Amino acid sequence: MNQWVVSLRAYIKPNLLIILPLGLLAGIPFGMIVDPLNYWLSKSGVDRSAIGLLSLVFLTYSVKAFWAPFVDRLEIPYLKKLGQRRSWLIVAQVFAFIFLIAIGLNDPKTNLGALVLCVFGLAFFSATQDICLDALRIELVEEEELGQSAAVYQLGWRFGGVYISQVLGLVLGGIIGYSFAYITVAFIFLGFSILIFFWMPEPTREVRPYLSI
Repeated sequence: MNQWVVSLRAYIKPNLLIILPLGLLAGIPFGMIVDPLNYWLSKSGVDRSAIGLLSLVFLTYSVKAFWAPFVDRLEIPYLKKLGQRRSWLIVAQVFAFIFLIAIGLNDPKTNLGALVLCVFGLAFFSATQDICLDALRIELVEEEELGQSAAVYQLGWRFGGVYISQVLGLVLGGIIGYSFAYITVAFIFLGFSILIFFWMPEPTREVRPYLSI
């Protein structure tokens, strides 16, 4: 029993508790691209082959390494005072929120093309957010805490990507419709984004030259 208590205490630290909502924020946009979207499109009569092709959107997450160096080094005008990580995180989250709302405002029966573009937009800014969150997950903790940080991050991701996006998204979709479900989840995402903005400090980073726009 004492061993369990000691193990649990290793995770209850202020810098590790911040990691939990970071994982949650990473999971929410990703989860809304999976089951809720597929079920909504299927229910709206979209062809299964078209739904299958839409899975190409997940390639965005696989190739995010190509623009990760820009997120790491490029300063954003007017936001640089917030810090490199926080400034890019804000931009990614604002656009992810906008695209979540935009998906909810487009009916797949009449505006499938626009909806697909919004899904790809959401995936791009969600992947960009992941770049920031992955860096923060590492930089906000000590080197010996990286294992706990990864575990806490994955726990948060499960809550966001499974319980909020997929479970809550599907339940809301069945009750109030998928358009309102996407809009509701978008505001949940926004709420956690605001919480993190005021709660999370900008981590101390190795001094390296930046690129400016």
